[in-house]
Amino acid sequence: MKIDLGWADLVGGRLSLDFLNTLSDRPTSSPEEHLTDYATLVAWAQHAGALDAAVARRLLHKAAAAPRVAAAVLADAIALREAFYRLVTSERAPQAADLERINAELARASSSPRLVHRGGRYQIGWIESDELTAPLDAIVRDAIDLLIVPEDRARVRECESDSGCGWLFLDATKGRTRRWCDMKICGNRAKARRHYARKKEAAT
Repeated sequence: MKIDLGWADLVGGRLSLDFLNTLSDRPTSSPEEHLTDYATLVAWAQHAGALDAAVARRLLHKAAAAPRVAAAVLADAIALREAFYRLVTSERAPQAADLERINAELARASSSPRLVHRGGRYQIGWIESDELTAPLDAIVRDAIDLLIVPEDRARVRECESDSGCGWLFLDATKGRTRRWCDMKICGNRAKARRHYARKKEAAT
């Protein structure tokens, strides 16, 4: 069964920020949860580059044989996402429970690094797991990398859309002037609303 990921625009600039954006309309009274089952989590992780196709197929096969375990992993994924959201957006000292959640996932996801050659350059690679928790491995490592670099964390922005989009992104512009997750979507909507408001004001 093909899973519709039409909502899953990768606009965050970081894997972990795109993971936060699996919940839409966060600031509103009715946020929309996109990770509704384990298969969607796997499909999203493959779409975002956290898993390759072969691992994704094996995980779905294992999940079908252990649906309760897969459901528990999905719940853990959402708990991880929310803990990371609080850590990356709050100016206050982190809650101990959130740090424990991230550290537990990091300990589980950690494996021996290895040197690999991809895309014409060397980089650190990780042995991919076939455990049902595998979709979270690359995510938690990227979340840690973002949290420990103050300059990167300072560039995390929330979309300024009036509709309550709530998606996060890394503002890589020189003057830190990016306002929307996606200019073609939220940016154009904001401009259209301002244009309509000016026309309405001029007509009164």
